[in-house]
Amino acid sequence: MMTVLPHAPAGQDTDRERRTIIFTRLVVYLLALAIALACYGYQNLTEPSDAVRALRLTEWFGYLAALALYCALLISPLHRALPALPGRQRSFAARRAVGVSAFAFACLHAQTGSSICSVAGTVWGFSAAWPGRTCC
Repeated sequence: MMTVLPHAPAGQDTDRERRTIIFTRLVVYLLALAIALACYGYQNLTEPSDAVRALRLTEWFGYLAALALYCALLISPLHRALPALPGRQRSFAARRAVGVSAFAFACLHAQTGSSICSVAGTVWGFSAAWPGRTCC
C-alpha cells in the first residue's frame, strides 16, 4: 500500500514557482545589462576613435545577439536530448528572458550600426564621396 504525502496548501506551490520564475528572469536581465555596459565601458576606455568604437560595439552587440538567440533556442532541444540534465525548471523559466535579451542586443547592434553612418560621414569622408547624399 502506498502512502500519500501531504502537499502544501493550494496556492503556496504556485506562488513559490512564480517567485522563482520572476527571480530567474530578473537575474538574466541584469546579467545582460551588465554585459552590455561592460562592453560599452571597455570600448570607451580602449578606443580613442569614435568611428572604430562604434564599429567594435556594433560587432560585439551583433555577436551577443546571435549568442543569446542561440542559447534561447537551444534550451528545449538540450533538455529533450539529455532528460537527466539538472536545472530544467530554471532554464525554462529563463528562456524568455534570454530571448528578450537577444532582442535587446539586436536593437543595440542596430543603433550602434546607424551611429556608424553619422560618424563615418565626418571621419571617413563619405559625404565627399557621394555629394548630396546622406549616409543611411
